[in-house]
Amino acid sequence: MTSAWRRAACTLAVVVVACGPAVEGRAPPTTALVPVGSPFFDAGVVTEGTELAVKFRMRNDSPRTVTITRVSPSCTCSSAAVDRASLAPGEEAQLEVVVDTTGRPGRLGANVAVVSDAAEPLAFRIEGLVGRPRALEISPTRVDFGELSHGARATREVRIAVKSRWGMPLPEALELAPDQDLEGFVELDYEPGDSLVPDGDFIARVGKLRIDLRGEFEGRLSGFVRVASEGDEWPLGGGITVTGTVSGPFSLSESSVFFDGVEAGSRCVETVEVRWRDPEKPGRIEVTSQEAWLSAEVLRDQSAVRVLALAPEAGFHAGTLVVSSDSSKLRVPVKLFSR
Repeated sequence: MTSAWRRAACTLAVVVVACGPAVEGRAPPTTALVPVGSPFFDAGVVTEGTELAVKFRMRNDSPRTVTITRVSPSCTCSSAAVDRASLAPGEEAQLEVVVDTTGRPGRLGANVAVVSDAAEPLAFRIEGLVGRPRALEISPTRVDFGELSHGARATREVRIAVKSRWGMPLPEALELAPDQDLEGFVELDYEPGDSLVPDGDFIARVGKLRIDLRGEFEGRLSGFVRVASEGDEWPLGGGITVTGTVSGPFSLSESSVFFDGVEAGSRCVETVEVRWRDPEKPGRIEVTSQEAWLSAEVLRDQSAVRVLALAPEAGFHAGTLVVSSDSSKLRVPVKLFSR
């Protein structure tokens, strides 16, 4: 064979190899899922408790069949599913994402990854703002009566606005409850307001709460008025801290008494001084208790109270002494831990 023919034969062999079928074991062509439309959804403002359902679409943009193997939401508040798992070239599938906004006020961000035998997972995202359907605004949330003389009365006003998003009913009533530290010393008078006031995305009813403090105690008072709507699908809650000081004819050296680690059945004694505003003219005081294990004695010159406790069975015990004169009254908490 001449050299020219040899060169031609070699050239033909190269062409045949280059144009022949793919060698077995070579990697298949890269596959790809692509979104149809935007992979992002802005939900805007969503009322808390709403179940948000969003649908996305995707397409197989590769030359071979793609199999979806897993759909993975980013949080437990959401679930997701596709309507088909196998997509031939050019076929589309629908992804439905459901987000439960219950108990999740604030910024919403939910991601879903669609995993397949394609090159990379396909990501979708939902964003928005979850707002509570109702709101309670209290102003001020802290009321200080300052210093009052014993027996005096004082009143403070608090603004309470109850809000609901447009189209949702307002709570029918609010519950106003002073805690144990305020019981017997404050009176509450609430006027809910007759008119509805537009407030952005809300409609509001603005009411007025009058807190009347009676200075029938001695010393520093601190308590809490609870404001709430009960028995409601969307309950509201808040409150007002109430403080004040009432001065009377006497004060005590201790505001509370604590007996710690005493043997059950043993007798405990603690002396509390009585400090009269006019030491030259002391009045007369008496002490009462509702607990069988707790009592007190007043010294003859009215200068001190001797607190007496007979330790009950092992455990923690709490009681109250009421120290009173003709025009004043003080409560002294007494706690005892016996072993």
